[in-house]
Amino acid sequence: ARMRAEIREEIEKESCLYIERKEDGALLGGIWFGEDDLRHRVRSRCLSYYLGEQYARCGYMKEALGAAIRALFESDPELELVAARVFAGNRASERLLLSLGFTYEGCIRRCVRTHDGTTRDDMQFSLFREELQ
Repeated sequence: ARMRAEIREEIEKESCLYIERKEDGALLGGIWFGEDDLRHRVRSRCLSYYLGEQYARCGYMKEALGAAIRALFESDPELELVAARVFAGNRASERLLLSLGFTYEGCIRRCVRTHDGTTRDDMQFSLFREELQ
């Protein structure tokens, strides 16, 4: 029940897009849009995403992220950029973001403490409206 409530809240706030496979409607993952806490007085959003491991490297996330980012820019004409942060060492996500036109901005050391207490570094990426492919 708690998970259903969280999903309903995300849908109502329009802060999450769930990724379904076209052929059979299988739930593959999601894309979340949040505040960009690293920028001040700049119209930006920060995205995060998740895809089930069994669906990785099949092009689903590239297609979904590309469409979601275009829709985000179209829905907000004042939006200047979209940012993304991924754990350092996540080469697949790094390649994905670069293939979508994002620019690597640097690494924020000891940026996130995970649920198991591990501290992770984050790589920061951005895509300006004019860089949209």
